[in-house]
Amino acid sequence: MKTIEAKVYKCGECGNLYWQESRADQCCPQKIMHYCEKCGKELLEPLIYGDICTNCRTKLKVEKANEKLTFAEYLTKYPGYPMVNWKGDFVSLNNEYDFYEWADALDDYGVDMPFHMFGTKKRYVELDAETLIEHLNEQVMFKEEIIMFGEEAADALATILEPWNKEFRYEYYDQDFKVAILIDKDALEHGRRVF
Repeated sequence: MKTIEAKVYKCGECGNLYWQESRADQCCPQKIMHYCEKCGKELLEPLIYGDICTNCRTKLKVEKANEKLTFAEYLTKYPGYPMVNWKGDFVSLNNEYDFYEWADALDDYGVDMPFHMFGTKKRYVELDAETLIEHLNEQVMFKEEIIMFGEEAADALATILEPWNKEFRYEYYDQDFKVAILIDKDALEHGRRVF
């Protein structure tokens, strides 16, 4: 048997061997390092909104908030309103007992207590007379642009919808970055009261 010398190409990153140089070059693409512009932490991949890590981006949101409240202040000013945690989940804490139960549950699961949360604002889904009239006019549009239902019809419909909306409108809460809820994590960790 005759021996033949063969040339192979090795990936510089993982060491895999290839017959073609181009395959070895494409094996492991050059890793481009990305770092947070604020704290210098290495990022796993470039982010859509610039190279700022989640923690620094959240801190910026807290700094920009119009209102910075403690938990007790938030519960007093916005009774019954949920809060939004660092992951975007809604959390309903209605009193001091709920807060400490929540803190204990986080501790039991090995999750660090956040330094802040965000407030919420109340929103409604309800029927709007002008939008409905506009839609009806679009449905009956003939060749000439004749408006079948005018302001008088819109006013009459608004009168009918007002009690209906009061009874049947849908209420929901939406995250409000203008309200930051600050948590005295140091006090919580050292057994001091947060409220």
